[in-house]
Amino acid sequence: RRVRRRLDRVTTPALVISAEGDQTADVESARELFRKLGGRQKEFHLYGPEVPHILTTPENPRWRETLAMGIDFLRRLESGGENGG
Repeated sequence: RRVRRRLDRVTTPALVISAEGDQTADVESARELFRKLGGRQKEFHLYGPEVPHILTTPENPRWRETLAMGIDFLRRLESGGENGG
């Protein structure tokens, strides 16, 4: 609860990725996290029901895409590019 109340103070760039197929973490909590983060450089991506909880292993049929998305996000930050929100 304490962290939730202070999310607007988090201004670090953030890439939030969630999946409808996640049986562990509720997609709505990822959306809430994204909305409450205070930074301008943030992105939200939602996968469909085919993607499970663990995003970065071969159990995710789109794991390579997920890793590429993270690398692209970091490269844009490094180059000074703005991210959408």
